[in-house]
Amino acid sequence: MNSRPASTVFQVTAEVRPDTIFVTVLHLDLASHGFVIDAQGLTPLECMVHKVIDTLTAIHTEARLIRLYRGEVVVWKRLLPAFAEWCRTWKHGGNCKYLGGREIQLSLEYDGDPLCSCGKGKDVTSKFRKEKVWSSAIPYVTRIAISPLYGVPYMKNVSRFTSGLAAAKTLEPEKWCQKCGGLGKPKLFVCSRCKGASNCSTDCQKVDWKTHKGTCHK
Repeated sequence: MNSRPASTVFQVTAEVRPDTIFVTVLHLDLASHGFVIDAQGLTPLECMVHKVIDTLTAIHTEARLIRLYRGEVVVWKRLLPAFAEWCRTWKHGGNCKYLGGREIQLSLEYDGDPLCSCGKGKDVTSKFRKEKVWSSAIPYVTRIAISPLYGVPYMKNVSRFTSGLAAAKTLEPEKWCQKCGGLGKPKLFVCSRCKGASNCSTDCQKVDWKTHKGTCHK
């Protein structure tokens, strides 16, 4: 896993008292062909804003604001505990509010805190501690790992996959080679099974079979 330093602050909000995300490192996750954002999350309640006011004042001009609609807030609040669980090295205590409430998130309201207190101030990265203007927030931040939620396997050529489905349904061959895009002079080879995929040569047909076989139907 490779990484590079970063120092970006985001504030996620629908109303007042936004959740603040301090990004410290962007990791390239080579095993999963993706990346992970290593960050500290601050979900300030009204009763504690005065305790972190120095940090909030310091980041006021640099923070990038991300505005959410009401439904998006609920999704965000549900994701935060998952992000924290993914990277935690600490243990939930016997007085954990998750255990008492029998529910993972404590609050789904825009000004509520979905995170239990067990991880606050724990496992704070050295990169975060080096930022002196963030020091007042150290006892109240929770380390989180944020990763994109892919709806499709992004390493695959989605356009070819969808065109393959269309070809399989209509049984109309493409007018070009599905592997290299060639016109197939003097002619294209058509899949003998589905009659919907075309290639310019037997070599391209063999290589393209790895992709085409998932959509090939008689």
